[in-house]
Amino acid sequence: SGLSVPDWPTTYGENMFLFPISNMVGGILYEHGHRLFASLVGMLILIQTIWILLLDERRWLKKVSLFTLLTVIVQGILGGFTVHYMLPIWISASHGIIAQLTLCLTLFLSISLSKSWIQESKELINSNIYKLATFVTLLILIQLVLGAVMRHSEAGLVAFDYPTMNGDLVPEIEKI
Repeated sequence: SGLSVPDWPTTYGENMFLFPISNMVGGILYEHGHRLFASLVGMLILIQTIWILLLDERRWLKKVSLFTLLTVIVQGILGGFTVHYMLPIWISASHGIIAQLTLCLTLFLSISLSKSWIQESKELINSNIYKLATFVTLLILIQLVLGAVMRHSEAGLVAFDYPTMNGDLVPEIEKI
């Protein structure tokens, strides 16, 4: 439903939050609903950040919270640029990557605020587990970037017969 609403930050020239529900049909429903839900998420992350800044004593948690707020703001701006510049690959891919990064950071903040984390975090974490977690996180980030670029450049349309690729398990590589 991308570009079902061709303008941003308005919706067909109207205030996004005052757009009539009766006009939200077809792709407009999905695109406008996406924008409204994203606005709600942004507001909740703002509230969460203020709460952490005021009530939590851990400096590292305050920094992660501020970074999470920054990612959701950048995410919203990239969403607007995606519409304004008509879906360029690098903006659309960045919009998707930062959205998932924001989700991961929000989940991390939720876990870090739980009673069990606060009580158990005082124990030392095995350095091997830390290294493995860092390595796996970087692999997932690389996969996320590759997937976003593939999706938004429509590179996935090369082979239509998943799980094979044009009938072969290993695709032929043409000599140039």
